[in-house]
Amino acid sequence: MNLEEYKKYVEELTLEDLYDIKLNIDQVSNPKKFEYVLNRISYLEEKKRISGSTQKEKPEEQRRKNPNWIAGIGPRLLALFIDSIVLGILGLIIIFLFDELIVQLGSKARLIGFGVALGYFSILNSTIGHGQTFGKRVVGIQVVDLNGFNLKLSRSFARHFVLLAPYFFNGMFFESSLLGVPITLILWFIVFGGSFSIIYLFLFNRSRQSLHDLLVKSVVINPSAEKREPPIVWRPHLYVTACIFLLSIVIPAVLYAKGKNTPPSSNSTESSQIELEEFDCVFGYTLFQGTGTFFSSSTTTETMRYLGAKVFLIEDDVMNEELANSISEILAEGNSNNEYDEIQVILIYAIDIGIASRANSHVYRFNQRKAEKEFGKDT
Repeated sequence: MNLEEYKKYVEELTLEDLYDIKLNIDQVSNPKKFEYVLNRISYLEEKKRISGSTQKEKPEEQRRKNPNWIAGIGPRLLALFIDSIVLGILGLIIIFLFDELIVQLGSKARLIGFGVALGYFSILNSTIGHGQTFGKRVVGIQVVDLNGFNLKLSRSFARHFVLLAPYFFNGMFFESSLLGVPITLILWFIVFGGSFSIIYLFLFNRSRQSLHDLLVKSVVINPSAEKREPPIVWRPHLYVTACIFLLSIVIPAVLYAKGKNTPPSSNSTESSQIELEEFDCVFGYTLFQGTGTFFSSSTTTETMRYLGAKVFLIEDDVMNEELANSISEILAEGNSNNEYDEIQVILIYAIDIGIASRANSHVYRFNQRKAEKEFGKDT
């Protein structure tokens, strides 16, 4: 129908019908029709407000009939939970189809989940999906700009890149030799500065506009409620956010400077780092050390020092005791001065793409004190 016929059709609709049309109309291909629907909604809302009701309602009844335009914490978290389930199912399908390729990526496989989640949220929360992911559609909330229009795809992409990057970059392991200090600080800035800022603003900003919303000027709303201007962001919230980002740079810089000035430990694990690379079934590992206290009798305690390795396998072969024993012998070569009482080897088979994961592990412990006594007996 042409525009004039459409206007006559719209004028016969109720306010509730117009809300439904607003959600489903394509504002890109039909901008004039969409604008007329918005104007008609504004007219009917103003008419309803002026006419009012002769019978005063209780405050709780008014809240039920006239929900806030800004979506609350509960509905948004519920929508996110539903979307997480959807993405988790997609992630499990990806792992099932490409597990052998994904496992070799190690922690960098989280970039796969990042790409899937970024596409899901960016597309559906834009004009393409009318500002609603599957979870938002179920709950009945919507992402719009401050004028009530859906976000363009590019703007939605920027919004969700800021939102998702801290989560997916957290847990990714990069070789220290590949990263300089500036890049490491940037990662801290993104992961910790971004994460704490997003959480803080979401909980304490009255408009529920978090960092990603403020940057692209978006807001999550109840589309059935009367449009209102979002509350202005309280300036101290911006100061707190700036402090969070500042601390995310200062703290790791101080820790780096402190570690750089600390003399290296006397233990020799460099040779183990070289030797472990000879195992074909191993694609990565990290070394660790520590101390623990245990009761040697009912009245006395002893302190035990241990050296260990978390070994990441290409295949699910965590019950390979022979492999664990071979790795422990390599680690024991660096314990010639008997500095450690126990060698720990943790065999890990893990796939984590951020939106779904699968893992299996087994811990092997080798007592160096016992081995030393048995060696003394043999000699």
